[in-house]
Amino acid sequence: MTNARYILAAFLIMSVVVLASCSQGQEVRQQGPAVPDISNPSALHYFDYHSIILDKTTAIGLEIKNLNLYLDMYGTLTVLGEVQNTSALVKSNIAITLDFFDNQQKLLFSTEYPGQVKYLLPGNSLPFCLYVDQKDKYIDIARVKAGVNYQDYHSQFKGNPVLQQEKYYYQGDYLIIEGQLINLGQAEVKDLLLLCTFYNQMDKVVFVKKCYLPRTSLGPRARQKFELKLLLDTYLPEFTHHRFSVFFKDAIGGEA
Repeated sequence: MTNARYILAAFLIMSVVVLASCSQGQEVRQQGPAVPDISNPSALHYFDYHSIILDKTTAIGLEIKNLNLYLDMYGTLTVLGEVQNTSALVKSNIAITLDFFDNQQKLLFSTEYPGQVKYLLPGNSLPFCLYVDQKDKYIDIARVKAGVNYQDYHSQFKGNPVLQQEKYYYQGDYLIIEGQLINLGQAEVKDLLLLCTFYNQMDKVVFVKKCYLPRTSLGPRARQKFELKLLLDTYLPEFTHHRFSVFFKDAIGGEA
């Protein structure tokens, strides 16, 4: 009888320990961060963002193109695209506007984002990657309309930085693109900004990467090399091609 009592007591103690361990493990899982896996659409908890309609307004001399929308790895709604200057004039003070509607076409909210550059030369495109932080309203969004505000700028620029892409290669989990900037203009340029826009097979923008430049100014006929290093991890959206855009300010006063 004594041995039987010891065995029963030991069994009860082990059962309590196992139950406590399972309970603690469940609590840890429930308290963990609810980060959606973008490779698994069923993990997007609140709404199907694929069903949201993307629309755009027209503007004289500026065209919004290659619109895209997705949830990033933190569950934040992200709107991407480009603004192209289709006119013969320089555009200034560019701002992208976004209007969000429900399925009854009722306006939910609007927001405006200043462009990364102040001036956009004729023929150039400005990529944008905008984050919508009003997560409590995501579930009601059925349509997003993108627009652009701007002003005309009538001065000409004397700087002319152009880009030459030399090569790209893979190094471990990284894609590395190398090239150089050359100022073909007659004036020094400063505040150089180099952006690389990546597209999917449908020509939609999937992400925008800012390139590090050792020098942000460049004299006439001067040049400098650059390197873009991109980590190819599981959170990176799929892309098939890319394009560089150069923005600058004339040292004598103008910007582009």
